[in-house]
Amino acid sequence: MADPNEEIVVTANRRQTSFDIDTVRSSIRNEGTLPKHSFLVTMSPFGGDQAASRILNRYLVGGPAATEMVMRCDSATLPAPTAFKDEVRRYGYGPVEEVAYGMQFGDFMLSFLVDRFGTQVKFFDDWMNLITNYESKGGSLMTQASDRSGMKPYEVGYKDDYANRQMTVTVYDRSANQVMIYELYDVFPTSVNTSDVNWADTDQLVHHTIRFAYTDYTLSTPQIENSGILSPPPPASQVSGQLAGSLGGATAVGTFASTGTGRSIVISNPSIASNPTSIVTNIGTALVRTLPSDKTFA
Repeated sequence: MADPNEEIVVTANRRQTSFDIDTVRSSIRNEGTLPKHSFLVTMSPFGGDQAASRILNRYLVGGPAATEMVMRCDSATLPAPTAFKDEVRRYGYGPVEEVAYGMQFGDFMLSFLVDRFGTQVKFFDDWMNLITNYESKGGSLMTQASDRSGMKPYEVGYKDDYANRQMTVTVYDRSANQVMIYELYDVFPTSVNTSDVNWADTDQLVHHTIRFAYTDYTLSTPQIENSGILSPPPPASQVSGQLAGSLGGATAVGTFASTGTGRSIVISNPSIASNPTSIVTNIGTALVRTLPSDKTFA
């Protein structure tokens, strides 16, 4: 006779498939690929009425320079997170386990094709100079650094004044649809890579590469939700109902959990606990094992 307190665990196995080149080709043909050459980088105007804002907004608000700053960005390194991790021994000895305790964001880099006026070089030189007013002539003239930003020589500015509130990188597909939208917040340049010039490089162009720091970023993918490529997970109540019907009135006592072989749900049904192999479910081939009532499933 079945123990009325006995529980069983039904585990849906993952379907095993072998590599099929035709499947890969079909996926590429149907879902396409994302090119690297279609993107735009835009910056929000600098806020406030500070001298720093007025200087930089000349490049970003109105006039041909605003368009040039967008169109001249010819390469970008997209932002990505990196977890801070530490090594611990769970019991003070034994194998080392890595655990995360924080998050940091990698450097963000942009490269600009410099126009014949040097607009891009001047913009970022002005921006860096507003972080620290280094525009000085050295020696006895060091104290006579430019005060166009209202800062004394080598005075460090306030982040609220020199950080750009939002920078956006939009990646497009071949049909000009927005695929990935990165929004970076509190952005400011940390270094400007040197640009080489050479008499022998008669067919080379000057590029200006800048490394940025930022506080936070978000990523949105407007095409994914409407593409049908994702299948939303069924509600736990729906799955429990399917299992209950397949198991002859079983009562779910747990929710889905990850296992090494698939997804599992703990159920209780005294009438079939003694014959679990007779179970037929609607979630695929099932592996069933019994558990004592005083055990929990993890």
